[in-house]
Amino acid sequence: LTYQHIVYLFVFYELLRINKLPLNIDNPRSIFIKIAAGIIAVVTISALVPSLQPENLRFIALGYAISGLLIGFTYYQYELFDLSPFIYHTLLENLHDGIIVIGQDQRVLHINDLAKQLLSLGEIRAVGVTLVNLLPPSSQWLNALLFKQNELVIRNENNEDNYYEIQFIPLEERNNQRKTLILIRDVTPYRQSRIAEQSAREVAEVRAMELDVLRKVAERLNQSVEKKAVLSTGLETIVNLIGARFGYVVLADEFGRPGLAGSFKLPSEVKEAFEMYPICPTCKSFERLLNGEYQEPITFMPCRVLFDISVSYPGLISIPLKLGEKALGFLNLVMAPEVIFTGDEISLLQTLGDQFSAAIERARMYEKFEQLAMIDSLTGLYNRRQLFILGQNEFSRAYRYNHSISVIMLDIDLFKKVNDVYGHMIGDQVLQQIANRCRSILRSSDIMGRYGGEEFLILLPETNVQQAQKIANRMRLLIMDRPIVTDRGDISVTVSMGISSMEGDCDSRLEWVVDQADQALLLAKESGRNKVMIWQENQLSLYK
Repeated sequence: LTYQHIVYLFVFYELLRINKLPLNIDNPRSIFIKIAAGIIAVVTISALVPSLQPENLRFIALGYAISGLLIGFTYYQYELFDLSPFIYHTLLENLHDGIIVIGQDQRVLHINDLAKQLLSLGEIRAVGVTLVNLLPPSSQWLNALLFKQNELVIRNENNEDNYYEIQFIPLEERNNQRKTLILIRDVTPYRQSRIAEQSAREVAEVRAMELDVLRKVAERLNQSVEKKAVLSTGLETIVNLIGARFGYVVLADEFGRPGLAGSFKLPSEVKEAFEMYPICPTCKSFERLLNGEYQEPITFMPCRVLFDISVSYPGLISIPLKLGEKALGFLNLVMAPEVIFTGDEISLLQTLGDQFSAAIERARMYEKFEQLAMIDSLTGLYNRRQLFILGQNEFSRAYRYNHSISVIMLDIDLFKKVNDVYGHMIGDQVLQQIANRCRSILRSSDIMGRYGGEEFLILLPETNVQQAQKIANRMRLLIMDRPIVTDRGDISVTVSMGISSMEGDCDSRLEWVVDQADQALLLAKESGRNKVMIWQENQLSLYK
């Protein structure tokens, strides 16, 4: 019996400390329960007083009855029967959120298993312990809970980030006893999906930007077919889109020597330095490129020209220009020193370089085909079609500005005999050397072309008939006095020429003047060859 009384007294003592226990009992309920427990404690103590026995037995029974009625009233009045402790516990433990209830003094009043798992508490008894004593000072959870952070990122042992959302919900306040409900939710899968979505969106945006850059460059490059225009347009577009300070292109010539082919926004001191070098100084990187040893997508190649003028451009990058296995040169871009390129940006630069290379090679092929369409492949002179195009322009200009223009028709004497005796290959060598000798006498403004077979046509702008006569005789004497050196030995040949001209005040068509020169040539041949004849309206004058 004494043991029973001691247990009753201990329970009453613990109920007096109800604010420190993990019981979800508000103050009115606790008062009724304490009164009921106090009645039991009083009658229990009275049972220990010998002088009150056995009469106190009636008071003990009455006290237990009153205590039971109070406890029953409390459970009924405050609906404590509505949710049994088992259901309450099961509900909290099966939630997908970590739940912590703390009091005003940051003491844990309740914590479910998921919250203990998230806080790495293991089997530690957490109820009744303050957060400061429960969690180590280095814990990220401690700072998050004390300072009410709504988000927390923790890196796990696999070096992966876990994301948590934290909600702090104040519970109803009575008698200044404030409590806080803390909900902890693991949102890692949601955040990872958001990050993956954002990453995919950023990649898509980068790809769209790259495609837009490539599209714009392609559009600009496709607007031009001439090499000079392609270089100018391409450099301007790439420099502006990439944000470079300036850019220039170094290409290999027909002998593999590097030289400045085009530039955009090139500083004056750099431009002057390049003008001093018709061919760039020896460059090891350029030699490696031409030898097929250079495989890097971009390089930070030092430029000898910039070095010689003591100009430091730390942002200089070089993009090799190649088309398949054929090396063309380098596209050099000077960026701001702080610019750093990512892997994707380097790939974009490489693609731009490939695009630029294709455009340059296309322009080269266009020039080559255009040259084939207007140049005689044997002599390197203009062919008949191009000769008449250029001639018509010169005749129109001469008439517009009231200038003279003369035409010389040249024919190799007895050229058929050369082909019959020495063969057509030797005849081709004779044609080539005669063309070269004539060009050595003509001015850069003069136009010479192969009219057909062994006939040549020469246009002399701003030249009257007397001046044309002197030029024609110089060419005739140069050919006659020096034998033609061929693979079959020296061959002596002569030429006959006919001259006609259009004076500034006379509107003559090119075809008429050429026909007149042809008539003068025919008379020169009939007169014994190796002569120069001038066509005149009423007579043909003979000049040797």
